[in-house]
Amino acid sequence: MVQRTARRRSAGVAAATISVLAVALLPGVSAIAAESVTDVSFDFGPVGSASPEGWIGVDPTVAYSPELGYGFTTAPRDAKDRGGEDLMRGDFVNSTPYEFVVDVPNGLYNVTAWMGDIQAGSGNRTNLEIEGTLYPGPSTPGGEIREHTFASIAVTDGQLTIKALQNVGRLNGLHVYALPNAPTGFVASDTDPAAATVTLAWDAMPGATGYTVYRTGGGQSRVEAGTTTEPTFTDTGLIRGEAYSYTVTQQRGEYASPDSDPVEVTVVDPDAEAPAPPTGLRVEALERESATIAWDGGGGDALEWIVYRTTQTDIPFELIARVDEPTYVDNDVFTTIPYIYQVVAVGVGGSSEASESLTTEITERLVRPMERLDRGVVAVRANETDVHVSWRLLGLDPTDLGFVVERSTGGAPYKTLTPAPLTGGTSFMDATADLSKSNSYRVRPVVDGDKQTPSKAFTLSADHAIEPIVRIPLREDKGPIKFTWTGDLDGDGAYDYLVDRHNEQQQIEAYRSDGTFLWSVDFGYNSIDQDNVEGGSATIDVGHNDGVAVYDFDSDGKSEVAIKLANGVTFGDGQVFTGGSDDLDQYVAILDGETGTLRATAPLPDNYVSDGALYVRFSVAYLDGETPSLVAYMKNRIGGGQPARMNLAHAAWNFDGEQISELWQFHRGSQDLHDGHNSRIVDLDGDGRDEILEIAYALNGDGTLRYSLTPQDIRHGDRYYVTDIDPARPGLEGYGIQQTHAGNLLDYYYDASSGEVIWKHFSNKPMGEGDAGRGNVADVDPRFPGLETYTLDGEPNWEASQIGLWNAATNQLVEADTAKQPWPGHNVWWDGDPLREIWHANPTPDNRDARVTKWDWENPTNWDETPTLLRTEEYGAVTASGGSVNYLHVGDIFGDWREEIVLTTPEFDELVIFTTDIPTDQRLYTLAHNPLYRGGMNQKGYVQSGQVDYFLGHDMEQPPTPDIRYAGAEPAADTVRPEVSLVAPSAGLVRELQIQVDASDAGGLEKIVANVYRGTQLVKSTQTNVNGASSGTHSATVGLADGAYTIKFNAHDWAGNVSRTGAFHVVVDAKAPTATVKEGSSFTRATGDTFDVVSYKLYDAGKIDRVELNGVVKDLTDNTWSDVNGIRPGVFGAVSGPNELVVFDAAGNSQSYKFTLN
Repeated sequence: MVQRTARRRSAGVAAATISVLAVALLPGVSAIAAESVTDVSFDFGPVGSASPEGWIGVDPTVAYSPELGYGFTTAPRDAKDRGGEDLMRGDFVNSTPYEFVVDVPNGLYNVTAWMGDIQAGSGNRTNLEIEGTLYPGPSTPGGEIREHTFASIAVTDGQLTIKALQNVGRLNGLHVYALPNAPTGFVASDTDPAAATVTLAWDAMPGATGYTVYRTGGGQSRVEAGTTTEPTFTDTGLIRGEAYSYTVTQQRGEYASPDSDPVEVTVVDPDAEAPAPPTGLRVEALERESATIAWDGGGGDALEWIVYRTTQTDIPFELIARVDEPTYVDNDVFTTIPYIYQVVAVGVGGSSEASESLTTEITERLVRPMERLDRGVVAVRANETDVHVSWRLLGLDPTDLGFVVERSTGGAPYKTLTPAPLTGGTSFMDATADLSKSNSYRVRPVVDGDKQTPSKAFTLSADHAIEPIVRIPLREDKGPIKFTWTGDLDGDGAYDYLVDRHNEQQQIEAYRSDGTFLWSVDFGYNSIDQDNVEGGSATIDVGHNDGVAVYDFDSDGKSEVAIKLANGVTFGDGQVFTGGSDDLDQYVAILDGETGTLRATAPLPDNYVSDGALYVRFSVAYLDGETPSLVAYMKNRIGGGQPARMNLAHAAWNFDGEQISELWQFHRGSQDLHDGHNSRIVDLDGDGRDEILEIAYALNGDGTLRYSLTPQDIRHGDRYYVTDIDPARPGLEGYGIQQTHAGNLLDYYYDASSGEVIWKHFSNKPMGEGDAGRGNVADVDPRFPGLETYTLDGEPNWEASQIGLWNAATNQLVEADTAKQPWPGHNVWWDGDPLREIWHANPTPDNRDARVTKWDWENPTNWDETPTLLRTEEYGAVTASGGSVNYLHVGDIFGDWREEIVLTTPEFDELVIFTTDIPTDQRLYTLAHNPLYRGGMNQKGYVQSGQVDYFLGHDMEQPPTPDIRYAGAEPAADTVRPEVSLVAPSAGLVRELQIQVDASDAGGLEKIVANVYRGTQLVKSTQTNVNGASSGTHSATVGLADGAYTIKFNAHDWAGNVSRTGAFHVVVDAKAPTATVKEGSSFTRATGDTFDVVSYKLYDAGKIDRVELNGVVKDLTDNTWSDVNGIRPGVFGAVSGPNELVVFDAAGNSQSYKFTLN
């Protein structure tokens, strides 16, 4: 940092000294002599602002004159001083265009410029034209100063001219220094093939403090061969027969000259013959991380051998070793993939032709544990008459596995809807259902003609709405939702849900697949600060960060939840975390997926704690190919001064069910590595182990840098994708976009494994103004091979410029009219073909109109006129947080391979999950069992479309079976019978048969059955389909004629076990009892219609139970015949006047008789 002094600048006077290599100006001299200037620094700012020692202060009034030797020829219109300790960075001139000149001797110069504003606010871009060449200035965020050196500027007219063009044009300082001249007389003075050395010489340069020799060749790009203080250098250890190119620079103090003219050298004896090519290349030993190869040597002239290796025929061979024996042990392999070797013999006469290639075998296959998913049957009403039913083909299913579809209507027995097994798409349209009743659907795999255990059923309620939606209830009044995650929290094979809640303090909530609430976690007071860049130590899901992941980290069959943790977090069991030493002490934590309780913690890196809390973006990666690891991208802003910069690190952990162990950390430090807004986990080279990608660099699974795209001028952008974009090209490819790139780069296409850029597209806007705000890649046009790319030039709104729809493989426009292209929002597989559809939400906040559209390649349109397949607002759904352009989640959650779109309601009390109602014949295993896709389901950040690791598009091949196994223990064969009990009837005599049977089974019930027999004849069969629940009740009311019956009842479970069949005998008696007045004066005496005393004879075939006389009950002896004698006033409730006698039989039937007593 340049510290403040008391020195002040006055208008038009340079009250400073010039730091020069030749002559220094005396204090108080305001002009500079051109012939003496080799190193000069200028500090720009307003009149009267302070300048640092050794810098010339320049304000807008300083006009050029030959006497002064520098100044403005066109002055800037504004200047500001922000204060602060750093004098040079604290002030600037701005408001382009303006021109500044410096008188200097002819020669080469480096010009370093400082551009920006230490005061946070809008960003800055200063495009400079130096000596007639345009140099787009870097884009600088508000609050930052960007330092940039423009190298080897040639001055031929005695004056260095610098123009600031367009944009804001802030300029804080300039440092102009002359470069030493390139060495002359550079030659190869001696070449010794036997010793494999080259001696170089050049003219001694006056004033040189040293020389640096550079070498290109021998399988290497330009490298430093060595340094010397003498004008000669011998390079050793060269490869005989190889051609090399050398240059040399001179060093004067801290400054280096340009390169000399090159010298080309071949290390060979022209009088000797080259050896013959090696033969008999063979594998001597092959292990997991080692390959030993050998060969027959190439004759006695061979002094050494060069071993080359590649992994694909389209990737150039790389020199990996030089050996002096005809064998080599390669310890830099992982033999889950083949390696291709060639060997060259080398002698004094040069190098032989390469041997024939040797390809090693694959020694083993890495297998990933992934979720043990069920069939995920789902059914939605497609229209008034049809129901679309779909289900999963699992990752390890045979590709030709057949299925039958079964339906139960209104609880009736299941009936098969597909007489022949379906072997096409796992999709079926039912046009025969009675939709006024509930309909349950299930599928059965068919193996060798035998139907297997049925899947769990999905029930569509009676009179269900016509909508392609599954609705999951959530708790009410709990706050807005931005993200949703899916994972099998309870191990039942169905995806459960985790949602975030954005309130003053943030929360997450877990729900079972049916919407049953499980638990919530409150992130506490350390989540109150929800700034996008610098917030609380427990804050989640802001900016491009998340801090939550859902996955089965210990592979026990149930998903855990990983969170970023700090003091004040309340877990699902109510316990509050207080383990941090202070509120900046941060951890990664694993929570139990079913309860939300804390299972383990590990500290986050504390390297940057002085700059505040880390924000985190989580991913899941199989770094060793066999174990799921939690990977974190972590970032915070460097505080305590300007320019503002960011700390960036990555780390990885494993969870074994009890403890979290850290695997490695990676810190960006001073490396020129550019990140973006989304992380990706991809097996780049096909060896089964995942790598970690950011937009402009990649890490290996061990946390080392694999490659950087910065040397190819790839920098920050908002989106990038990796998949098999070109199926004709081996391996995976990447596509990305760039944000306000200094060179106007908009998008690019590259080899994902090596990072080699294949093509680039540039903006035609003024230099430095190109900006690809959005971009995407998908197969939307079947006429061209592979996927198409499409982006825009400008902010993501209707005012941006379209740059057209391009086929990536051929780098050609699909549609000549570049205005006709899809909107580069998100992509989703929705309809029945393998082309991809577009998630399209209007960029206008007041009219999001979120929808699924399909690019019509036969009738192309502008991006806002693409045909609509689904409009989500018609179903009362809203996007993330209630109005963003993004969904809460997209993934293959249930049903066939196509994707579900998760939205919510305006009240945030429901997940509105859109699932396709369009049938398909395309058969693919569930995308959730594809490693690349499943990893993407967990990644948030700036939401981006998911991808698979194979080509999914028109004319695709059947993808290979993934290298996975199902997590958790293989379910043991269920041989336990269900438990069953008859609850009703409880008595053997009834007037109406009402049946209730309860049953339970830990493995899940299929149905409960109760059949009614009269003798040996089946009279009525009743049952209830339980559809996999562990307990259930069957109830039925059966109308029967009077008589004796037997109820036989049992329960069936999913495994085919049947409970013991119970039997209960019952008599149905629906006939009321009779009462007859008994004759004879000893029983009955009457005067007209009025009785003095009366008696009744009672009869019922099912036995008389009791009588009631005017409400007074008399219990009888349950005989077929019975009597009630001597009824007179005052006896047994009888009264003078009207009376009522009610007779009841044992079945509960009754009959009433009325009479009058004197």
